[in-house]
Amino acid sequence: MLDAGVWELADRYVATVREQPVIARAELAVAEITSLGLSVEPNDHPPRHANITGWPSAKDEWKSLAQELAARARLRVR
Repeated sequence: MLDAGVWELADRYVATVREQPVIARAELAVAEITSLGLSVEPNDHPPRHANITGWPSAKDEWKSLAQELAARARLRVR
């Protein structure tokens, strides 16, 4: 999907719920997620959305994984 299409989805499904404009987003490739032992389950609500699953139950472990995902994510600012 082209960049404009992603922003359109953000405006339609996120901005309307939050009642605030979407000014940035983070992007991650599925391979970046699965390489950490997590899984990706498409959910399409909203369209093109997916859930990251397989999180460990120990708080320190999931925080570490969340930090690694944040480090790998690409920030896209409008």
